[in-house]
Amino acid sequence: MRAIKIDVVKRQVYEVDVKPGIEEIYKQLECDCFDTVPITPRKEILYVDDNGLLIDKKLGAFSIGTYPYILSGHGLILGLSGPDSVATKLSLGVVRSLVKWRDVSELPEPKIEVLPLLKRKIK
Repeated sequence: MRAIKIDVVKRQVYEVDVKPGIEEIYKQLECDCFDTVPITPRKEILYVDDNGLLIDKKLGAFSIGTYPYILSGHGLILGLSGPDSVATKLSLGVVRSLVKWRDVSELPEPKIEVLPLLKRKIK
């Protein structure tokens, strides 16, 4: 299926053909744990290395659209159909216009925040 890869080593955005399943996402991202960033409401998703900030040897970094954080490591965009990944419908030109290459020196220090759960009354 059609996906768009954001390659931080080559600093290029290009189409890739991926097989269904999470193994292919791991392979494209070159990582062992990923997270998601919504690109469009419930239609397109960006997969990123969840530990990108924690890895000593950082591959590179980018920001995308109005997402407020700098991301470390490759990105992979796929579409969504319910809970399943499907071919992306975004054009390569649109994604290229949204990606801004960043220097790894701009990455924030990793941190972990523990947030309290909101107390709600159960009726």
